[in-house]
Amino acid sequence: MDILAARRSIEQRLLKQSVALMSLVAVSGTIMGVITGSSAVLLDGIFSFIDVIIKIMMLMTAKLVARETSKTVPVWILAI
Repeated sequence: MDILAARRSIEQRLLKQSVALMSLVAVSGTIMGVITGSSAVLLDGIFSFIDVIIKIMMLMTAKLVARETSKTVPVWILAI
């Protein structure tokens, strides 16, 4: 495994850990906001859910970047 592949693997592992921990923060923040009746804590939990969605998209992007390039001609080039 070359250095670049190792770094991509580490990046994806860290993104997965970040998604898991941020999900925990989002759920606990939302639950605490509902229990305490605090709008600020509830809003923070909701923003944490948005952050989880963003981190999932970052993970998907990292996987796309790490994938091998295709040798076929893209369809949009044939339209030109």
